[in-house]
Amino acid sequence: MDLGAGTADLFEWLVPHKIKSYVGLELMPFYCNAARKRFSSPKFEILERDIYAESSYPHVDFGVASGTFYLATDKEPEVQYEQILGVLELLKKSCDIGFAVNFLADTTTFRDASLFYANSERILQMARRLSRRVVLSHFDFPFEFTLYVWGDDLYDTATSRYTNSQGL
Repeated sequence: MDLGAGTADLFEWLVPHKIKSYVGLELMPFYCNAARKRFSSPKFEILERDIYAESSYPHVDFGVASGTFYLATDKEPEVQYEQILGVLELLKKSCDIGFAVNFLADTTTFRDASLFYANSERILQMARRLSRRVVLSHFDFPFEFTLYVWGDDLYDTATSRYTNSQGL
């Protein structure tokens, strides 16, 4: 599942990797229509949805939200963090294996009023409410970070190692 799918560039990237199916959620009808014109595969579906207004998302193996939270809403930062938490909670419920979400970091040396710069420690706290099995990486870009949350955080009490049905 691709939240904020735009024109579904992720689907194009996934096709050579033998994806079973793709569902994109996108708010803007223009992007949905453009994506539908680009792809006519039976593995492809794009839905016109406001991810903040949904009470559930489609059930999938893995979810991605890349760039989805970059734009500042007209809400106060506290409200935007609440909206993000709501999306993360829905992702946790709908994704069997897990999900990955990236953010612009508040450690950047520049600011644009139209963008939202998230505090990575705060995002990590949100993720830890959902799973013990999380990774927050500032590895790829200096002013962005990516959050990875696994759906299954069961562990073997004898070894204190994570175990799950996906073999991850």
